[in-house]
Amino acid sequence: MVEVETSNLEKFSRGAISGASVGLCIGFIYGTFNVLRVGPGNSGVVGTIGKSMAGSAASFGFFMGLGSLIRSEGRKLPTNSLINDNIKNINYLNNNTSLLFKKNKN
Repeated sequence: MVEVETSNLEKFSRGAISGASVGLCIGFIYGTFNVLRVGPGNSGVVGTIGKSMAGSAASFGFFMGLGSLIRSEGRKLPTNSLINDNIKNINYLNNNTSLLFKKNKN
């Protein structure tokens, strides 16, 4: 099976989605804590928690997207010549297994 390299946009979006989901959870916890500690303020309970969730999701998502993009930038995938060499070796072994394992004909 040949591995296909994903585009930079896909790498960034995968990191951003995972970071945003973590940010939503952290924002919910932090926003709820602030509502309990200080009070809801002018936005109300839902507005205060929502703002906290949106802000932390945006920041976590942005930085996780950048991090996943930077982290996967230096990875090299095998070239076609290396893949072809491996396929030739596998075919050679498949064709010559009779030399290694003699079949008993009874």
